[in-house]
Amino acid sequence: MKRLFVFIAACAFAVACKPDPQPTPQPQPEPQPEVKVEFKIVSQNPMDFTADGGECIIKYAITNPDESLNVSASMDVDWITETDATYAGQNEIVLVVAKNEGEARTAKVVLTYDKQYEVVVNQEAAAVEPEPEPEPEPEAIELPYLSAVYYGNQYGATENDYNYSLVLATSENVIDIITGEYIIYADNTYLLLDLFSDQPSANYTLSFDVPAGEYELDMDNTCMAGTIGAEYTYLYVTGETEGVETHFTSGKVTVTEEDINVELLAEDGTEYKFRTPVVAVDNHDLFTPDGLMGEFSSLEGDLEIPFGYPSLYAECYGDYFVVGKNSWVMYIDDYDTYQSVILELLTPYEDEIPAGEFKVTTDLTNERIILPGYATTSGEAMWSWYVAYGEDGYETIGQAPIVDGTVTITDNGDETFTAVCDLVDDLGNKITGECTAYFEAVGPYYRKAAAETPASFRHHAVKPARSLRK
Repeated sequence: MKRLFVFIAACAFAVACKPDPQPTPQPQPEPQPEVKVEFKIVSQNPMDFTADGGECIIKYAITNPDESLNVSASMDVDWITETDATYAGQNEIVLVVAKNEGEARTAKVVLTYDKQYEVVVNQEAAAVEPEPEPEPEPEAIELPYLSAVYYGNQYGATENDYNYSLVLATSENVIDIITGEYIIYADNTYLLLDLFSDQPSANYTLSFDVPAGEYELDMDNTCMAGTIGAEYTYLYVTGETEGVETHFTSGKVTVTEEDINVELLAEDGTEYKFRTPVVAVDNHDLFTPDGLMGEFSSLEGDLEIPFGYPSLYAECYGDYFVVGKNSWVMYIDDYDTYQSVILELLTPYEDEIPAGEFKVTTDLTNERIILPGYATTSGEAMWSWYVAYGEDGYETIGQAPIVDGTVTITDNGDETFTAVCDLVDDLGNKITGECTAYFEAVGPYYRKAAAETPASFRHHAVKPARSLRK
């Protein structure tokens, strides 16, 4: 046992004294290279835009994207903006460049991902609009002829506002001064001017100079001196068959001692200029009817009116024709035979009732005048006529224009007057008769000057309204 113990101990000692064996080294893994995010702008940089602006699309590419990062854009200007579609696309940013209305400009768009990337945006200056060439001044249209009618203060705002109806035209004598209508010719130009002055005519409508001065177009039609009434001021241009009217919104008329100059602006914006080298008007030779004369009579021979049931009636209309004479419409009636002699008389202002010898004529130098009967081109009977009525007293069954002769009216001193008719119709038939009756005269509305015509004479049943006064 002892030996065994010793042996074991010796063995243990031997074991304890033997050196430890070295460990076998383990293989180490190779180090992995670091993975980097790569962000690259692939669209044009810088980006250039015209002044009109438009869509700014910035395209990019990302290698080894980091899922924790997003691409964003920022700008330090307000003329590059985001939209709902800014981040909707793949690998692109969509922005809007506004229209440039000023000088050229530059901005930077900063894209942020792993770091910041800049895109330069350039925009051209706004296009400089060339200064428009000034519109050439319209040349004045020459209208060589002047026709006119003087109406005194019949249409004026006050008794001191005198009305001149002018027609500047390419033809002469285009106004029928009796009716106030203008005469239409094919391929003509008419400029109507409704002028009001503080100066009356020295010789009524027979002859006058258009008063010098400056007149403004009056859209309110006040009929005051210094104005042109817009309602009756217009341009009328005729073709072969019809005409075209042009009305105006503003303008002026300048009358000198030598000419009339007109500047008007039409409703469509067109500017017009007109000139007439005339200011003087002479109507002495124009006071004649412009209508149809002859062969309107229904008489088959001479006629003597018995005047068994006579009546005399006259109505005064003042200086209706503005010729320096009072105008009367006189009815010499026979209610027994339903016949009438209807006369258009012109008398001196001082005649408070038409009396004396009246001659059928258009010569205004005569003191007392019967204006001859005629028919207008539309068939309307004008001035002096013989008329026969049916038994109802209204239906016309015969007529004849009176074109020559005399009527003598005498005051009998007993509140009756006698009218002796010695007249001739357009066929040469004599119309005679002697009528004695009480003379009912409405008025008289005579006046000392043509300018004092009451406004109430403007329109009435017997005399047609002047067509220049539509």
